[in-house]
Amino acid sequence: MQLTEHCYVPRLLVKKGEMDALFTLFALRSADSLPQNTEIYPLLEIPGIDWDYENDRPSDKPNSFIDKKAEQIFRTWPAPAFLDAAEVVTDLNGGGQSIPLIEPVLNKFRSLTEPSLSTRFIPVLHDVKTNSTAYQQVKALVRKGVCIEVCLRLRSGQWKSLTDQQNFRSWLSGLGLKEEDCHIILDLESNVDENAFNALQIVLFTVFLALYPKLDFAVLGTAIPETSDIHSALDVVTRDEWVGWLQMMTTARGEHQNLPIAFGDYGTVGLRSSTDVDPKIMNISGKFKYTVDDSWLIGKGGLFKGRKNMKKIMGGQSILPVVNAIVNDQRFLPQHCETDEWMKQLSTGANTKFGSPTTWITKAMQHHMLTVLQQL
Repeated sequence: MQLTEHCYVPRLLVKKGEMDALFTLFALRSADSLPQNTEIYPLLEIPGIDWDYENDRPSDKPNSFIDKKAEQIFRTWPAPAFLDAAEVVTDLNGGGQSIPLIEPVLNKFRSLTEPSLSTRFIPVLHDVKTNSTAYQQVKALVRKGVCIEVCLRLRSGQWKSLTDQQNFRSWLSGLGLKEEDCHIILDLESNVDENAFNALQIVLFTVFLALYPKLDFAVLGTAIPETSDIHSALDVVTRDEWVGWLQMMTTARGEHQNLPIAFGDYGTVGLRSSTDVDPKIMNISGKFKYTVDDSWLIGKGGLFKGRKNMKKIMGGQSILPVVNAIVNDQRFLPQHCETDEWMKQLSTGANTKFGSPTTWITKAMQHHMLTVLQQL
């Protein structure tokens, strides 16, 4: 795999809403119907085991959870992807601590397909420590031929670890890999303002590309607001991660050609999934995030689900005010993709299957990922 400026790396939680959207893109990819000269390499992040609020315990056991997530990924996206299972909260050790599940998940992939095909999933590590369990798991997988590449995902405070060239190359060689076998994700998380991209540009172009000419990179970040910050029927929020990346790349093209720097984001979900709430104490409203050029149209409708004594619970119809507002906005793209047709039908009453928050994530992500690929 080789990352370029025409590649897209969306962070997707391995949950139904986002994976259903990705399955749609795989169908388009298989039919050669994605935008020309672009590639998508999703960053598939295995979330923690959901909490069963009714019974006050984890909703699944670790072994069953691993099997289900591996099978879900395999059915959805049997194509090259990054797999982030380095820190998964299973409550196996108590106290909400995370454990690495890289080896068991990738071994499950190997049991589902031909051994040679399991190598298309690239394990993700979060630091350059060689004594961690996650590192040892990847080392064992490389030795067995289950994986032949690795990805290093670094948050902003960890970038300086790449400036120690000797230590980084020792970390790589300890895995049995070379520089060209490694991909770097520089994760800005929600810190995507102009100052953050200015700092990134200096570090990336004057330090990292000079030290490591055979590495490729993806810049990841999100400006999606927290769910609790969405209040009105329709707001416009700038996609700062896209604007910042595009400006950085435009500036750099004068001095560099064929830049090995992909664009990445957190899709329309943001850092955390809005479906992970306790229905006994929190309410879920109808929300939708619609991608247009360098912005989102983000709206909040009625109450989808709430506490039993709450009034005006609307169920799926809670999304209708948001859909109507977006469809009637001049920036709406009526013939863009399946999502837009679905929204038009809801707005006109031709379709009364409003769906649920999971449905809305799927539809928003379908539209978003296709929009980004067209932009790239």
